[in-house]
Amino acid sequence: MRKIIQIVSILSVVAVFYACSHYPNDNHLPNNDLPNKVTIEGIIIQNKTPAVITDVKVDVPSTRSNIACSLLLPNRSCSLGFKIIQLENHPATLNWTQGQRRYNQKIQAESIPTPSTKAFIVYVDIYSDGHLDTYFK
Repeated sequence: MRKIIQIVSILSVVAVFYACSHYPNDNHLPNNDLPNKVTIEGIIIQNKTPAVITDVKVDVPSTRSNIACSLLLPNRSCSLGFKIIQLENHPATLNWTQGQRRYNQKIQAESIPTPSTKAFIVYVDIYSDGHLDTYFK
């Protein structure tokens, strides 16, 4: 039963993100057709805590996009791949519950990668103290 719930949750995340995403004009272009642009093709949210995290949600209000994972077990991740999109400077927040505490943190990378012919994956690591690390690979 837990496996079915996880599969349904993952499919829901894919459907929501696909319906709400903000794509470039032609989302079928390979990344090298977007010169001098930083592009992304997925996000991985990692639970770096020893506790279960629930109600995980990424919100990007300016594009009306969101991604949700209902459950993140300790030292596990929730990931979503999508067609290559241009990284834009839209504010985003990550909301989650750990124990009885609700968190709401801005997602901010310390550095943005230089444009490349390679699309990046955005990693967001959640730590016990409510701290987030965001980086690109």
